Amino acid sequence: MRRHALLHPVVFALRLALALALVWPREASPQALAPPADRDDDTVPDALERDDHDRDGVPDARDADDDGDGVPTREERGPRGDRDTDGDGAPDRLDPDDDNDTVPTRDERPEGASRDTDRDGLADHLDDDDDDDGRPTAAEPDGDTDRDGLCDRLDPLDGEDPTRDAAPGTVAADVTFDGRPDVLGGAPAAPPRDPSRSAPREAMAPVSRQPARTRSRPSRLAS
Repeated sequence: MRRHALLHPVVFALRLALALALVWPREASPQALAPPADRDDDTVPDALERDDHDRDGVPDARDADDDGDGVPTREERGPRGDRDTDGDGAPDRLDPDDDNDTVPTRDERPEGASRDTDRDGLADHLDDDDDDDGRPTAAEPDGDTDRDGLCDRLDPLDGEDPTRDAAPGTVAADVTFDGRPDVLGGAPAAPPRDPSRSAPREAMAPVSRQPARTRSRPSRLAS
């Protein structure tokens, strides 16, 4: 009986030591403090990049542009992580057509720089209506309806003049986004000709209006 009584304090002490060991803060190991490996510095941990999405022979973990669309993976991520502009379930960093307008992101960035055709603050590769004409880019072919040298998906007019009721020769804003003001309503009409006005004649010498001189005749006297 006395032996069991002596064991109770020992058991209590062991249990207390075990409880303290579980909750007592321990110094973290260097491995626990190190950030996840990110060899390509694209803000995506290597553990999440195990494929080669653009099939360029470089694994995503070592590829700074995972989808090969010309936009670095780091730039295609939002402040809260992956961004999916077109809502198709594929994050922009793995989507070669970020806005799902059937035009590859790479083709909407000429010379590797972002372009904003309609100047709405949204780059074409993130804008599903590049020329802001009310028709989705995916619904506009690459043709040039009005033969003005600008394909329809980048032409807000497409051969139609939305201001056709404007007076001829009206100078409006730069609706074609070419850096020059646009003349709407067609070419200025020539003013009607006034039939009462004739072309100017060449200058002529003034005509003298002095009274005509009469020649006196000698009178015949009777002889």
